[in-house]
Amino acid sequence: MNNRSKQKGFSLLELLVVIAIVAIFATMAVPSLTNFVRDNQLTSARMQVVADMNTARSEAIKRNKRVLICSGDATGCIANADWALSGWILCYDADRNDICDAAAVDGTDPNPFLVRAPLRTAPNGLVIAVPAASMYYNPIGTQGVPGNAGVQFAISGNWVGYNSTRSVTVSNTGNIASH
Repeated sequence: MNNRSKQKGFSLLELLVVIAIVAIFATMAVPSLTNFVRDNQLTSARMQVVADMNTARSEAIKRNKRVLICSGDATGCIANADWALSGWILCYDADRNDICDAAAVDGTDPNPFLVRAPLRTAPNGLVIAVPAASMYYNPIGTQGVPGNAGVQFAISGNWVGYNSTRSVTVSNTGNIASH
């Protein structure tokens, strides 16, 4: 009787061939996966900016106060062109001086009412470029910057070998478009 016909399993050579084929496919898939992750980071940042702009607009209308949006932290606005590196805040600016108003003493009306942490801490990563140092929503929901122009956020990544951009445009009427 032949014992070889009853043996089950794989030979070492067969196993090595399968591992080599899987390794080849994995090295072909890694660049696509990296671009997929980076595309998702850009889309997520774009959606965050749109959500915060909608929050600022609705707060301005609801409270009947001007709402300021600028790069900054809990201490207030700071001059920084890259919002991904500094984060951004939404605060009330009823006196229209482009500085966050003082918070209510009793703690019922915090200011800034939204503080967004930086999306990037390393040199490479997301970049959110905005031409205006700050922007605001008026109590009637319109957006205001000097010259009453629209504001465009360019959201990109400065990763090596990656070139893609998302944009968010806030018109002077306050409408938000993103792509």
